[in-house]
Amino acid sequence: MLNYVSRGGELKVENESGRILEGREELARIRGGWDHLFQNRAESRDIGSFSVEIAGSGFASDEALHEQVRSTLTSGFGDRRYAYVVAKNDPGSVTVRGLVVLRSGQGERLTGDVKAAGIIQGRYDASAAAGVAAAKFSFHGYGNGVEFGTSRLRGLVDRHDDVRDDRGQSIADEKVAGDLVQKEWRGELHSRKSRDVMHVIMSARAGTDVAAFEGAVRDFLAHQFAGHRYVFAMHDPASDPKEAGEGGSVRMCMPMRSWR
Repeated sequence: MLNYVSRGGELKVENESGRILEGREELARIRGGWDHLFQNRAESRDIGSFSVEIAGSGFASDEALHEQVRSTLTSGFGDRRYAYVVAKNDPGSVTVRGLVVLRSGQGERLTGDVKAAGIIQGRYDASAAAGVAAAKFSFHGYGNGVEFGTSRLRGLVDRHDDVRDDRGQSIADEKVAGDLVQKEWRGELHSRKSRDVMHVIMSARAGTDVAAFEGAVRDFLAHQFAGHRYVFAMHDPASDPKEAGEGGSVRMCMPMRSWR
């Protein structure tokens, strides 16, 4: 982006301190100075893989078993959406595996790790459901976005015959799994990916005083993006080495993360 804004170093650029930078070597130094701002820009953790061991002495029917499972999961996860499968163990206990949306309706986002399992475990242990059956919650990974959730849920359906969601509905095939994530869970994710650089273009019509326009842009950037590092360059049709046009523009490149 720095190369694009400066036309590969052919145009001078100005930084947030008013320093004029020219040439490829100066641009390389900018990249080195910004590098630390791009660290630790994590994607959101949207969907977690979980398992729950539920103790029991047997259930009157499969439906009674699933009601107990959903009661257990909802007591821990709250209003989060989830899908699960059940494996029966001896003597009477069950293992539940599945996927859960990590963000609650109130905006709390779990981290999908040991710490999150401890939070959920504490909530379950304090619930009325814990008096009916003991349960142990664990997380085994997490991922970002609809594509991740769709792939994992379709995989669950492919491997198991009886997959259900938090409302007790059967997830019968890969199409139903895809629709559930893409049409119902999507709005719950509030998914975000890391974004490191912003590119801003400010344009002026033909005949605008170039020096006045550049000064106005300089003041605007200083006011709007105080605390950020940035560079900008004037793309004047009279001197731009790669474009010709009626008007002119200023192009700005800035890390999304503040440095102060």
